[in-house]
Amino acid sequence: TAATLLALLFHIGNYQNFLYLIGSVFVPLFGVLVVDYFVLQGHLRWDVAEQAPSRWSMLLPWAIGFCVYQLVNPGVIPRWAGFWSRVARDIHFSAQTWMSASLLSFLAAALLTLVVRSCAAHVGGAGR
Repeated sequence: TAATLLALLFHIGNYQNFLYLIGSVFVPLFGVLVVDYFVLQGHLRWDVAEQAPSRWSMLLPWAIGFCVYQLVNPGVIPRWAGFWSRVARDIHFSAQTWMSASLLSFLAAALLTLVVRSCAAHVGGAGR
């Protein structure tokens, strides 16, 4: 009932922007997972039990990937897009037509995961 009422209240045109926002969360998250689990052979040693250590260091690659996505495609939600447009202007970034928000955010998160995990391995497993 609540979902039906919300669907009647909100304009369906906003749904695409919602999907872009969700994509900006999950695309870099997938980049982190692919590198940490498949490339770095995490599937052989991942501890997913309840007492497993937190992987807080993986938030940095995900957050950078999220920001890359938003800089390339902030969407059209007024305040949200305005914020990311100001950030882009402040750092002198201009998205080009050839840029793919999904591809660039995936790559940024994946590459930074390689860096973070290799640093953690040299420090002795910190953040793992």
